[in-house]
Amino acid sequence: MRDLWLLAADEQRHRVLRLDPDGAVVAAIELRDPAPMIGDSAQLAGGAGALWVAAAHALLYRVAGGRVAALDLGHHLDGFAVADGPDADAWVSIDGRPRHLHRIDAELRVTATLAHAARYLALGGGAVWTTWKDAVARVDPVTLTVGAPIALDGFISELGFAAGALWLVTLRPERDDAGEHSTLWRLDPVTLDARAVMALPGRPRLIATDAALWLAQLDHPAWTLARVDPRALTLAPIAGPRFAPMLAEDGHLWGVSLDENRAD
Repeated sequence: MRDLWLLAADEQRHRVLRLDPDGAVVAAIELRDPAPMIGDSAQLAGGAGALWVAAAHALLYRVAGGRVAALDLGHHLDGFAVADGPDADAWVSIDGRPRHLHRIDAELRVTATLAHAARYLALGGGAVWTTWKDAVARVDPVTLTVGAPIALDGFISELGFAAGALWLVTLRPERDDAGEHSTLWRLDPVTLDARAVMALPGRPRLIATDAALWLAQLDHPAWTLARVDPRALTLAPIAGPRFAPMLAEDGHLWGVSLDENRAD
């Protein structure tokens, strides 16, 4: 089993931590020069032979071989995705005027910029998938051409590419006494046919892998964690403590288990 990497932040610093399979911290790398804003949200991803950290206010970091390099993109970062492979690129959506999408190589060079309104990002099926409000679009990573937007019923809050398809969660605008409702969608990357496959309670977070789609929400009476089979399209709630998933790999789900007094 490979080691687990986590992003840790407190009132004074941001660090990338490496944990072994027993949970022991075996390395810690501090993000400095420039340092992220304390309290700023951040995203962590592995790919292209390195760890990448997108700090939401403007900074993109690449951590490889114990060295940290940083790129200031000048605007708030929204979506973030990294392709697999030693020479693959990172993609970042920027909340600028106008909104735009950057392609960035392993040397932290911006190799392409596309004026495109995008929020969340996912990579798969030979494309970059972007969302804006209730629509998803396909971007060709080489030609940077953008396909026609595909509108779904509801605001897109989550997406991920797995098991040969793009998976999305939309939040329905109406509420009732039972709270919010969401829908899980499957989009075929070849035909671009999108269909709703399952109604969901609440506003779950999605982590998509070829083996399973993991859905999590910390405070919902129906379930806090559930597993969806991407082929049979069956949902199985998982009993246990409140759990905030971080990543899924090799059939395992990694995350933080929460109770009233601590996080593990």
